[in-house]
Amino acid sequence: MALLENIQYLCGEQGTSVPKLEQSLGFGKGAIYKWEKSSPTADKLQKVANYFRVSLDYLLGRGDIYDVGRAIKEEREDQRLTEKDLADEIGVSEFELSQYEEDIVPLTEEIVNKIAKAFDMSFPALLVKHNLYDGDIHPHFDGDVDAHIAFKKAEEQDAQSEVPDIQTIAAHHDGDDWDDEELAIIEQFKKFVREKRNK
Repeated sequence: MALLENIQYLCGEQGTSVPKLEQSLGFGKGAIYKWEKSSPTADKLQKVANYFRVSLDYLLGRGDIYDVGRAIKEEREDQRLTEKDLADEIGVSEFELSQYEEDIVPLTEEIVNKIAKAFDMSFPALLVKHNLYDGDIHPHFDGDVDAHIAFKKAEEQDAQSEVPDIQTIAAHHDGDDWDDEELAIIEQFKKFVREKRNK
């Protein structure tokens, strides 16, 4: 993405607009839109990057993923792909790919995902294979980072769920020796949960 597109995207993510951003940063009206035709000062770029808490590389669309070039090159060679093959597959020049592989230019998330797809694996799986993955993978997943990540996402979704499974609650009291008062309390609770769920 170009600089202006990145700023517009970040504004959308933050629930603001370019004119509001300009006002917040003390820029003149329309100043950021003028950047399509004239280059902004480094100071102004840094103010925008700081506002959104992103790096200048990210803001300029250069990417912010570093130090994975060796892994990309090794995997490309393991899969017997030439620089030209991989460059064509991900839609960049051979020169640009060589810049990534030599860690001269940081990568964008879009590019690393295209590279991983060309290798028929996820980016985290590429990192694990080449001992660059920073996270811990539970032993239960036997090194399968994709399964581990999917499990963690499901766990987070479950934790955010507010409504308990009423059938599970009801199943636990069926057949047990509950007195009438306890059964009435359970029924009240089930009614309460149903009402919350229907709101």
